[in-house]
Amino acid sequence: MNLSHVLLGPVVTEKAIRLSEEKNQHVLSVHSDANKKEIAQAVEIFFGAKVREVKIIKMPKKIRVRGKFGPQVKRKEKKKAVVRLAEGQSLDLLKPAPEPRLKKDVKKLEKKAPESSPVSSS
Repeated sequence: MNLSHVLLGPVVTEKAIRLSEEKNQHVLSVHSDANKKEIAQAVEIFFGAKVREVKIIKMPKKIRVRGKFGPQVKRKEKKKAVVRLAEGQSLDLLKPAPEPRLKKDVKKLEKKAPESSPVSSS
């Protein structure tokens, strides 16, 4: 499996945030065919953090009925991974994207939004 398709995104719940703050464990949503080695490699490559342990949680598919005679809603099977990092390592999953650093990108932004000079009225 291609490592760029392994990690789908962070799981943002109260328990997941508490785990990341207290125990240096991060909960990630992963592809349903991914295994522990692929998840560890993907985290090390994309985030540059050394992984100590990976635990996998499989969420089974569910069938829900809406109303008394309503349609059946089927949810797909999901897989989550709890990644424990080595001491001193950290992940910033919710960090916003950095500002552009290339000169040409900065020039493009300046052209789109020119600074307005203050007008003094006498």
